[in-house]
Amino acid sequence: SIVGKFSNKCFLVIQHADDSTMKRYLPIIKELYLKKETSGSNYALIFDRVSVNSNKGFQYYGTQINSKTNLPYPIKDEKNVDKRRLEFGMEPLKEYLQRFNITYKPKH
Repeated sequence: SIVGKFSNKCFLVIQHADDSTMKRYLPIIKELYLKKETSGSNYALIFDRVSVNSNKGFQYYGTQINSKTNLPYPIKDEKNVDKRRLEFGMEPLKEYLQRFNITYKPKH
């Protein structure tokens, strides 16, 4: 069991780990979020990273940007992405992407 607040250092290590490590920690990160010991965006970021690597490049929260195209990787059920983001306390995708100077144009 992880005690105390989920530190940014721990998150950075997990974020840059291999897929099997990220998959192993994903339920723990979600549990920590539900206990208010980490942010929903931490969970969404790891979830999307695992998803992009294992679901033919698709993600669910729009956190992963393709460095070659400077656009988010394709998003499953894109019309509901902001609803999913809101569930984890995240801003709308358009606002998130503006921080990276990316203009968001939904495909739906």
